[in-house]
Amino acid sequence: MAHWNSRSAVVILGGLAGIALVTNIILNKKLRQHERDDGAESAPPRMIAFGDSVTQYGFDAEKMGWLAQVCNVHLRLHVIMLDRLFKAGAAQPTALVTVFLGINDAVLPGEKQHVPLPEYRANMNAIVNHLRTAYPDAAKRLMVPSQCPSAPFCVQLVLIAPAPVHLGKWEAHRAKQGRPLDRSQEHTLQYARACLALARDMGVPAVDLHTALGSGDQELADKYLHDGLHLSAEGNAVLFTELQRTILAAYPHLDPDTMKMQAPWHGHVDEDSPEESILRDL
Repeated sequence: MAHWNSRSAVVILGGLAGIALVTNIILNKKLRQHERDDGAESAPPRMIAFGDSVTQYGFDAEKMGWLAQVCNVHLRLHVIMLDRLFKAGAAQPTALVTVFLGINDAVLPGEKQHVPLPEYRANMNAIVNHLRTAYPDAAKRLMVPSQCPSAPFCVQLVLIAPAPVHLGKWEAHRAKQGRPLDRSQEHTLQYARACLALARDMGVPAVDLHTALGSGDQELADKYLHDGLHLSAEGNAVLFTELQRTILAAYPHLDPDTMKMQAPWHGHVDEDSPEESILRDL
């Protein structure tokens, strides 16, 4: 079941957060006469982040969430429109999907969230394959349709490997809840390596967040993880930087500095015909 937040378009799918990386454009009633009725080809592309609570908290403004930063650079490039702007059943083009899973799977055996490593690999494989088959003609709908870097699989993916943990902080957090420590550094590393290996095997770009956050160095983990598991402002900044670097290397046509705006700056709005100029590229 999908639950939508009208501002940030947060979608909960099967208990996992699939977050469309943009803010809704709110059109007033006067502009409804200009709505397009020519299907998905005219719909602006979206970006989707698929993950767990680390992805959910990517919108935490207090901690400079990595997804909030992604929204900032892509806001006018990938736009989620209101449901009324789309025909029922029309497939919205998707420019990018991130998959960030594994930190909960990596709890120790016996814990409720634990997923055995072979099953984690199989699940990630299934997710990638599903996304590839779900968007078989994605390249036709991208802003640079001649480019399909992962041909013949045209959906553009980035996997994000699980981060390390700060055991002292996380143990203290669990103790406040009356629960024992449920993680180890070595066990988490196995899942990060599995994610990166799968990305290599399947030809999918990946962010090695485990290494980027210090590979388990507890002094760095103290800086990057505010409770021992979830990202601090500094940790979010690292993930944002690494994700943007990976996107630009793998999919250079998704560079926000060169992409076409889906909604104009105010200086580009025609004062004599504002409605038409605002809606022209939507």
